[in-house]
Amino acid sequence: MSDALASTEGYRYVMPVTLTAEHIDGQGHLNNAAVARILNDLRVAYIFAGPGPRWGEFLRGEGVRRTVVVRELHIAYDREATIDDDLVGCVRVSARRGKAKIVEQRIVDAARDLPVARAWAVQLFVEEGTVREFPDFYWDAIAAAEGRVIPLEPRRPAVPFGPA
Repeated sequence: MSDALASTEGYRYVMPVTLTAEHIDGQGHLNNAAVARILNDLRVAYIFAGPGPRWGEFLRGEGVRRTVVVRELHIAYDREATIDDDLVGCVRVSARRGKAKIVEQRIVDAARDLPVARAWAVQLFVEEGTVREFPDFYWDAIAAAEGRVIPLEPRRPAVPFGPA
């Protein structure tokens, strides 16, 4: 089904999104905060499908504090969705900028082939409280998941946050 959707083009990782009552607000549609939680769940599922158990074991290495943090999450809400809609979620790693990983995501109404929400996140790997490079084996697994190597780009200058 999702392979034929124009709205999922360019995404190799596409999976069904099942809405439950907790995702729906008092107006009967998908709550904006629930979209952020769904996007998080999709990013986690993508990592289990890509770098998988080795990455989890590495993060939990004995005596070392390691984690991946979302430094920024930007979400565009394109249309409403209801509990009866047939949705799919898409995830891809689109860039490496300095030590940061850029993840693009979509939640798509499969019946209408229209995006419900689009997002991008900046993620960082943190070890013992310090931002570090993601290890090479991680990028090898991402390249396998994406079907291409994600080239390292230089870090971009910081931009002011918030409305102009």
